[in-house]
Amino acid sequence: MEGKAHEGNAGCSFPMQKMAEAEDVEAYFSAFEHTAMIEERPKEQWAALLLPLLTGEALAAYKDLQADAKQDYEKLKTEILNCLGIKSSVNDECTMDDWSYQWEKPPHSQIYSLIHLTRKWLKPDSSSVSQVVDRLVLHQFQKALPTTVKSSIHQIDPKNVKELIALLEKEPLRYNVALKADKPNIPGKPF
Repeated sequence: MEGKAHEGNAGCSFPMQKMAEAEDVEAYFSAFEHTAMIEERPKEQWAALLLPLLTGEALAAYKDLQADAKQDYEKLKTEILNCLGIKSSVNDECTMDDWSYQWEKPPHSQIYSLIHLTRKWLKPDSSSVSQVVDRLVLHQFQKALPTTVKSSIHQIDPKNVKELIALLEKEPLRYNVALKADKPNIPGKPF
């Protein structure tokens, strides 16, 4: 039934594939929530919509739940993750930079896992466009810095671009010396 919409207990089809055996369960929940919001499904229906999509260990965990947890999506999600021994990614140390493709997992699962990490990092629901851009620029700029400067800046951990600029301009001699020391020597190109 791959690629087809599934009928949920809420009486209408839901455009999502059943959970694959090698699925990242937390990423699947994230994809499910994203799809449910796009489909404008009331949150009260989410548990019923999710049930026909569960397979394997997640379905077995569902069957072991109390009746009230089966009806409340948040309780259902929390209990399934707990039963499977999965800690919430809010506490995980995995970041965008740590993510890599894993051949043994389905591509859609990995894409949703990456979306989940990106949303966790950028916080688009609680941040303005300006704040999201600030995070991206801050991250990319710091990644491009030479190692000696990067480690020094990382210890101070500027929260936005303005703080980073102020830090670099506060001690220009210190950072310029480090930048010059780490910069490759290219003939004819002054620093």
